[in-house]
Amino acid sequence: MTRILIAESNFEEKLKLEAMFKDDARFEVVAATDDGEDALEKLKETKPCVVVCNFAMKKMCGISFCEFVKENAPEISVIMFSSAFSDKAIKRMVDVGVDHYMIKPFEANSLKKQILFLKGEVEPKTKAAKVMKEFPPISNKKLDDKLSKLFIEIGIPAHIKGYSYLREGVKLIVSDNSMINAITKQLYPTIARIFNTTSSKVERAIRHAIEVGWNRGRLHKINEIFNVSAFSQNDKPTNGEFIGFIADKLLLEGYGDAS
Repeated sequence: MTRILIAESNFEEKLKLEAMFKDDARFEVVAATDDGEDALEKLKETKPCVVVCNFAMKKMCGISFCEFVKENAPEISVIMFSSAFSDKAIKRMVDVGVDHYMIKPFEANSLKKQILFLKGEVEPKTKAAKVMKEFPPISNKKLDDKLSKLFIEIGIPAHIKGYSYLREGVKLIVSDNSMINAITKQLYPTIARIFNTTSSKVERAIRHAIEVGWNRGRLHKINEIFNVSAFSQNDKPTNGEFIGFIADKLLLEGYGDAS
C-alpha cells in the first residue's frame, strides 16, 4: 500500500483529493492539510511514500516544502500541481527535485498511475519493460528522475501524452538498444501496447511533445545538459533522432548498466 500525504491549500480541492484515494486499497492517505508548516510536521509523523502538494500553500510555498523533503527524506516522491506553471516555476521545481508535476484539472486515474509509476508498482507489460524492472531499485529510480528532470527542463510538460510515451520509449531503448533500429516496427507498437493505444497515435503524440519543447525554444538545452552540440536551434530532430540520442547518452552515463 502506498502511503500518501496531501498538502492542498483549497479546502474543496483537498477533499476531492482525499476522495480520489478513499476506496482504493492500493493507497492510504496518512494525512491531509492546507498548511505548509503543518505538512512538515505531518511528514515527520506519518512517513509517507508520496507527497501530493499544491505549488501554493499557506505559510510555505510548495518549492520550499519540496526542498525540505528532498534534503531530509529523498526517498519520498513529490508530485506538485497547479492551474498553470511558468518556465521559471518549472526551473525551480527541477532544481529542488520535484519528481512530477501536473496541471489542474487532472483525472484521478492519471494521478494514481503516476504515483504507482514513481514507486515502481506498475506491472510491466513487455519483455523490455520487464528488463527495466530487473534493474536495481536505485538505478531504475535514478533513470526515472533523470528523464523527468530532463523533459521538464527542455519544456516538455508532463500532462501531455507524448511526455509519457517519450519517457517509456527512452527507457525501452536503454533496456534494449536494438530497438533503435526498429522505431516504427517495434518501438511504437510496444509503447502502444503498454498504453492501450495505436502506433500512429504514439508517433503523433511524441512528435507533438518534441514540437512543444521546440516551440518553447528550450530543446537546445539538451546540449547544455549533456555537454554536447547535438541539436541546433534551426534543426528540429525527428522522433527517432531525439529518442535515440537521449537513450544513447544515458547508456554512456551508465543508466543501462544493471551490474
